[in-house]
Amino acid sequence: MTNRLDALRYELDVLAQWTHDRHRAAHAAAAAPSLLWEELRALGAWDALPGHERAAVYRTLALGRRASRELGWTQQTERWTLAINELRSEAAYFAARCEPVSARWPEAPADRTEQGTLAGSLYERYAALPLLSRTAVLAWMQPDTAGPERPALTVAVGEAVNRAARGEPPLEPPPQRCAEIVGAVLLDGLGLLPHEWRIEVLRRVAAGATAGTAIHDAGDDIDEMGGHGVRHARHARILSPVFWEAIACASP
Repeated sequence: MTNRLDALRYELDVLAQWTHDRHRAAHAAAAAPSLLWEELRALGAWDALPGHERAAVYRTLALGRRASRELGWTQQTERWTLAINELRSEAAYFAARCEPVSARWPEAPADRTEQGTLAGSLYERYAALPLLSRTAVLAWMQPDTAGPERPALTVAVGEAVNRAARGEPPLEPPPQRCAEIVGAVLLDGLGLLPHEWRIEVLRRVAAGATAGTAIHDAGDDIDEMGGHGVRHARHARILSPVFWEAIACASP
């Protein structure tokens, strides 16, 4: 147990009631991920993390910094409640990695390590698919409200892998407007991200995020961290007008 983890526990508790004191919560949103990052590095745990988990920590830092700028005035309570819940969950998960015998991080998902492992395996299978199948998988992960129900990412990737193994035609995109365009734009966006961020994107998509949201968030996260001394091999900015026009094309 360290003073940083004690302080982190306190800040996460503040964030649990963020609408009660938004200005105090804005401070906590910035402080909590920074305390976590400092602790991971102080313990020597940072260098031992797989790349996709480091990407997840960077995302938590970026999310906290954006929240610190917006919580004090935002009217988007539902949106930020979801974001704060994610921040608390991720921070608690990595804090539990720092003190594995502790029970004071109940926000940490019990299957979080499994999520990352599965995402890494899924990405390997996905990346080996033919181009048209990769495009179709991402199109299925960006569902149209008027279109067919979105399958689980594991199901879509599995179907595409099975088709390729049987020598059948590639997986087809969903029967909705602009599905091929949407899938192609999403594939380009995913390709702009460093490898470890692609795995983190698939982890979030498997957990329920749309492909468009997860890819766009990753680009914003990398840009956010680039302004705070963290550099990546590739610039991941998605050209928002082109990106979101293509996504909007699929909407009714």
